[in-house]
Amino acid sequence: MNIKHKQSKSLKQLFYGGALEVGTVIHPDKALARRISRVLRFKEGDVISLFNGRDGLVAATLQDDDAKNLLLREQIRSQPPACDVWLYIAMTKKDAMDRVFRQATEFGVTHIQPVKTDFCVADKINTERVEALLVEAAEQSERLSVPQLLPVIPVQKAADAAAGHVFWCDESTGGKWVGTPRAGDGVLVGPEGGFSPAEKAFLSGHKKVTATGLGPHILRVDTAVCAACARFFDHMA
Repeated sequence: MNIKHKQSKSLKQLFYGGALEVGTVIHPDKALARRISRVLRFKEGDVISLFNGRDGLVAATLQDDDAKNLLLREQIRSQPPACDVWLYIAMTKKDAMDRVFRQATEFGVTHIQPVKTDFCVADKINTERVEALLVEAAEQSERLSVPQLLPVIPVQKAADAAAGHVFWCDESTGGKWVGTPRAGDGVLVGPEGGFSPAEKAFLSGHKKVTATGLGPHILRVDTAVCAACARFFDHMA
């Protein structure tokens, strides 16, 4: 079977955590098999596409109505190079955080580092639920990888541990973007109440942190993430 590019666009794209080696038969876990057969209602002989963040996009044919056996037929798209972009996001209310996770995934963020701050309204994440949300967002946006969700840590620890540079979205800068991001760098978006004076002093003096702007207005956290990601990628070297 030779799946042309035009046809591949119509295939349902799903995340599979195991290896995707063309010519082999894989056996999805119960949850994925049920989703394919019961929720999406695919039957024996139907074709879907799978990705795992490593092996590109691979076409698979159902070998039975229960989706317990999938034959990997051919690679439709090769795995694109990872861009390595970080989002450092202050914890906020659940609904807003859910939007942040989805939007960051859609923009192409590769690592999401939630941080605790003095004015945060939450300090815990249901990791299993959020990772499922990230998978769903990756499938819907048709990217071939899922962002890595890291454990919640204090903002000071996140800045110290950053491998690249951190572009801190600070409303006091006047709104103009400052600096040229590169692979391995990230953006830091604060909580609804902003950073405390002590946190501002710490970030302002940190050698890995650059204060930058997102425009002339005060933004909600989820709106700020969209603006930050757009500007980050637009100015990226």
